[in-house]
Amino acid sequence: MSQAEVLVHAASEWIDLIDAAERQGCCRRTLLKRIRNGMLPVVSKKVIGRNGRRVTKIMMKVADLEAAFFRPDPQIHIDAIEASAPPLTEGQKARITVALRAGSRRRTEGGRALT
Repeated sequence: MSQAEVLVHAASEWIDLIDAAERQGCCRRTLLKRIRNGMLPVVSKKVIGRNGRRVTKIMMKVADLEAAFFRPDPQIHIDAIEASAPPLTEGQKARITVALRAGSRRRTEGGRALT
């Protein structure tokens, strides 16, 4: 089985709520909130429990779980903001310099550091 086939197989794998919480390092209540908000699609499956009785488990696909917790790299947004922002004017640079110098003098007033 190739690496791509392994990834496809893992993405279509089903896990229960407890395993999903452990996998994501979060509480099961966090997952239940995302399910309730419609961010995480699930199905209820009846399975045989430890004592032989039928139990209903909340099951989800690993791919859906990962998509619900996906966070894009913030650097992408930072780069876009930097690219669209106009350069600072000389007046803006001067005001920033004055503000930073005034703040550093205030912290070290009287020859000792203030907290």
